[in-house]
Amino acid sequence: MIKIKNNKKILYITISAISLLVAGIVVLNNVDTTKSYNIPNSSISNQKKTYTSSTLKISIEVPKNFEVEDKLTAVLLKRGAEVIKITRIGTNYQDAISYIRYIGTKNKFETQGDVKLNIGGMEAIRTTIKHAVDSRPDELTYFIYRDYFIYSFSTSAQKLYDDLDQIAQSFRYAP
Repeated sequence: MIKIKNNKKILYITISAISLLVAGIVVLNNVDTTKSYNIPNSSISNQKKTYTSSTLKISIEVPKNFEVEDKLTAVLLKRGAEVIKITRIGTNYQDAISYIRYIGTKNKFETQGDVKLNIGGMEAIRTTIKHAVDSRPDELTYFIYRDYFIYSFSTSAQKLYDDLDQIAQSFRYAP
């Protein structure tokens, strides 16, 4: 009887120790120790507000002169008629470059001026999308990869390019 109780105690202690070890590893893996690419502040964007979308699981800094619309599949940042669109889509690809190649072929667009970045500890690509088939205007786009999801920040309004840079750089994953 005593031997069985001791075996149970040892089993409980072992399970507890393993659980604490796994929890510690998970916490350490989620600590962000990388540096982000910084873009200088524009005078337009000095006053900002933090916006969190529970739908897209993001937190961003938005200039106060933007109106925010949180849709089912996108967040729209509007300043007058000009728009910055933020989306999140699942992917089977393990990095942003592979996804961009696939979606570019599928949607018949090319990218130009690709710049690899690290935003909030995540792989990111800043690029200009050029639509080869139709007459849509070029779009400055950030693709940010996080655990089989691609976050896309884009605008075709050249007046918003500086704001897009600031907003995309402020991106934080907010589960």
